[in-house]
Amino acid sequence: MRLLFCYGLPALGFAMLFATVPQQYGTVEDVFLLYGLSGGFQQAPTELLHYNHILNPVLGWPLMKLFQVAPQVNWYTVLLFAVQYFSNCIVAWCLLRRNTMLQAALFFLVFFFVFESAFFAVINFTNSALLLGMASILHFTLGEVDRRWQAGKGAMLYSAASLLRIHVLLPLLPLAAPYLLTSTTRRAVLRRAAWMVLALLVIAALHKIQEVHYERNIPGWKREEQYRQMAYLFYNHQNKKRVDSASPDYFIYRVINQKPVFDTNLVKPEAMAQRFQTVRRAGFRTSRTIMGWFFVNNRIYFLSILVTLLFLRSRRDFLRLGTSMLIALTMWLALQYEYGKFPDYLLLSALGFPMLLALSTRSNVAQPQKRSWALIVLVLLSAWGLWIRYKQGKGQSAQALEFLAGYDDIAHHPETLFYIGLVRYPLFAYPVWQAPTRHPMGNVLYSEHFLNRLDGPARVKFGLRSFADIPQHQNVLLAGWEESDIKNYFNHIYSTPVALDSIKSDFKYFRPFRVRLLPKQ
Repeated sequence: MRLLFCYGLPALGFAMLFATVPQQYGTVEDVFLLYGLSGGFQQAPTELLHYNHILNPVLGWPLMKLFQVAPQVNWYTVLLFAVQYFSNCIVAWCLLRRNTMLQAALFFLVFFFVFESAFFAVINFTNSALLLGMASILHFTLGEVDRRWQAGKGAMLYSAASLLRIHVLLPLLPLAAPYLLTSTTRRAVLRRAAWMVLALLVIAALHKIQEVHYERNIPGWKREEQYRQMAYLFYNHQNKKRVDSASPDYFIYRVINQKPVFDTNLVKPEAMAQRFQTVRRAGFRTSRTIMGWFFVNNRIYFLSILVTLLFLRSRRDFLRLGTSMLIALTMWLALQYEYGKFPDYLLLSALGFPMLLALSTRSNVAQPQKRSWALIVLVLLSAWGLWIRYKQGKGQSAQALEFLAGYDDIAHHPETLFYIGLVRYPLFAYPVWQAPTRHPMGNVLYSEHFLNRLDGPARVKFGLRSFADIPQHQNVLLAGWEESDIKNYFNHIYSTPVALDSIKSDFKYFRPFRVRLLPKQ
């Protein structure tokens, strides 16, 4: 019966979400990982994905081989959903260990439809790593039923989660600290600590394997990585001064902030670092309106924490949850002060994970539930979460249609090389269950191609030496870019006026243009 609960309840939840919520990756990085593993950019499939701390080759190599054996299957999506399903089975098991079956089922449904459904709707390596990371740490925090090898299993799962992404796992540890460091015996605490240290050492070793493998197979990879990280600072960092259009550096700032740099030869790393220090400013940049929107937009997550309080009994339970939430608040303030942002996936983790920790370790569960009406609140909260995802899915369906419409233009002009701005084209809305063999992109370049040194095959195929050569080729079109930025760029490169000729053809989605250099005056 317990096995049926742990495996069947998540399966039922997934079936409901599959029937009501269209999924998307939500990030451009996931699409590039998919196309790198499968060879969708019409290059050889590879586990060398240029992304540091993301999709370790230990995991990427088997995926690449699966794409070679059965390219018609999107193995990347299969992996992500398998990780999420397995993680939710562990969550259900941990909740059941400390609660009655009815309570555990309702607690799980709240977590699943309020928090997991957000990760499900936007399925990517970050969300999957976070879910497996949360599930692994729950193995350390089952209160009085701690077993000898339970922490060891949690350590192995935590290490496995790092194969998807490392950095997002680290904030989970301070959130769980009030639970990891409290137990009936000092021996249990030391055992948990020892296993966690071992897990961190394994993660460091796995990351070192990735670095060595990349350095051997991608010459100059570390220099490329340093450049990328500096570029990411610019467009991930919200606490920056605005540069006036009259400033002599305005053009360079616009180039850098093309999310990411579209010509890596134009801005050198040293100059980029210097400019970042010039515009960077720490501090809180918010208002009453922004904060009001933040709480209203995320009210279901905050309400879930308040509902959790109804099911805690002892002072110890309240103190541990309160401490975990205080740590979450500190993290939020620190990131807002430094970066001016708090990513959605961290917000979901900072609220959903403490809720799981509290409900899977609460005291006195054998006592009768005095607030039976609170169980109805759990049902209503779960239904509300599903309704939110249903509405979100309608918007994601529209974005998927945009992706398909744009790709239809690309596929019908194989003799043309398209350089596309990601801001105007929802590449992140790629249909997650379709393999790249359905949507090959050998005639497309995005900014990410240049930043990750993946532009070579397409450039060679269409005769370009670099991005700056575009005006010299009639078979290269640009789409989805701010036209003034493109004009300023080529004017800067060639010191001559630039014209953008609109292409009136059978394009249904894109409004492409060709760059033409005008005679010098």
